[in-house]
Amino acid sequence: LFLIGKDYPLFENLAKQYNLKYIVSDNLKNSVNHIDKLFQNGIAILSPASASLDQFKNYKERGEIFKKTVYLLN
Repeated sequence: LFLIGKDYPLFENLAKQYNLKYIVSDNLKNSVNHIDKLFQNGIAILSPASASLDQFKNYKERGEIFKKTVYLLN
């Protein structure tokens, strides 16, 4: 789990409760960079678990930033 946004403490508590590995990444770009470093030969799926209006105007902007960040890695 790569946790971002204002609601991350809720998911952090659940991760601790269920013994799940997680990283608090603060924002989407940091999450993508963490994933790139940790998982060189794999697939990552963006699966927002809650609204991200604290960081993006809407889902479209979030998706565009995700795509741009991923493309910059290549």
